[in-house]
Amino acid sequence: MSGLHDAARTRLQELGGLESGAELTRATLEIEADGRIELVTVTMRPDGTLLVSATDGRDDGPHVRAALSLLSGTVLRTSDRPGTETARESLMPAPTSPSGSVSPVADALEELMLATVRHGARKALGAPAVKLAIQQLETVLGKPQPRGVTRFIGRLYTVLAAQDPDGLARVLDGATRVVSALRRSGELPSEEKRRIEAWLGHERGRTTLNDQEFIEIGREWVAGFNRGALQRRYLVCLHTGTMYREERLRSEQGSVGPCPRKIVAGLAEHHPWSSPSEMKLLQYAVTPTVDEADWERLVSMAVADFDQLAPAYRAALKGDPALAEPVALVTVHDIDVDRMLVYDAHDAVLPLRDDPTRAPRREGDAETADDKWADHTGRLERIRQVALESDGVRCIAGRLSDAGSVLWLEPFAVIATKDGETRFERLR
Repeated sequence: MSGLHDAARTRLQELGGLESGAELTRATLEIEADGRIELVTVTMRPDGTLLVSATDGRDDGPHVRAALSLLSGTVLRTSDRPGTETARESLMPAPTSPSGSVSPVADALEELMLATVRHGARKALGAPAVKLAIQQLETVLGKPQPRGVTRFIGRLYTVLAAQDPDGLARVLDGATRVVSALRRSGELPSEEKRRIEAWLGHERGRTTLNDQEFIEIGREWVAGFNRGALQRRYLVCLHTGTMYREERLRSEQGSVGPCPRKIVAGLAEHHPWSSPSEMKLLQYAVTPTVDEADWERLVSMAVADFDQLAPAYRAALKGDPALAEPVALVTVHDIDVDRMLVYDAHDAVLPLRDDPTRAPRREGDAETADDKWADHTGRLERIRQVALESDGVRCIAGRLSDAGSVLWLEPFAVIATKDGETRFERLR
């Protein structure tokens, strides 16, 4: 380490000395200590505090101490006399300017995007620089992390695991937009305010819903900073047919009741930005069973024309390509159980597909039954069984996704009839 320090001083003198007006606000160093090489990033925040993190997850280890020694000018080198050491004075950067970045979250997101782009869709997963940038973002956000940024990280893991360049471009596009919004000065347009609220979880962007009835038709755990970080519950309004999501971190409590269930909400709030809109139930009553009349109301609100799906899907992605995950309840006129294709009354086709990938398990993640990270191929097989054992599949609910011009549905629930009664099957 002292060799690098001395070489840098020599090279600086050859170049004519310290550049006037230059400021060092962030440094990433590759440090070898205790027989291991780790990356250490040291960041000076606008408020003057220092953020230090290393790829081994420690903020007080030998690699961190070595990096701080180098930057602080207390690097020790061997003197001309064996067995003695003297401290060398270092060229220190000027203090951080008060006019520097005012958004540590924007800085951390940008650092993550840069690290990801440098490695690309095929090599970014597990890269030390990407791991370090995610750790920095976690530190900046604190706990509990906002659900919007949490889900962004989960989607980033997923597209990297799939080595999906198109998916990566979408999530990075969304992150770029929120970074731009966070760094804008002056009064923000309403669109930018809603974007920040969706990512950082501010409550002021919510609007109220009064005296509405819902049926919950799905429930799943999705990835965030770790596997199964967020639980989503999908609720359909029986008055409008609008699909909402209720979302919680593992550390948070959700509303009570099983799936499926009927909910009569006296008061609820929702944030209309991402798709589906996030809803928070405030005053509500739950009926743990759904009667046939309500099932009929629900089925009547399903999408019967598959040509309507693509425009709605594109509009949702245009609004927020990183967080939008459109879901749909579709009417099934016919189903091909061999190829897993469903048809509407006009013979338009919608393929059913399992999750193409699952987010990787990170060190320290607990494996629980709720994670639902077993092989998902059983979901399509379950739909096949329901179709063969029932009198007919009426509706399928799932998340919409695409590859190029092909739109498909990743199912999480199926509604069928058996002996004149509704049969609901939760797939996750």
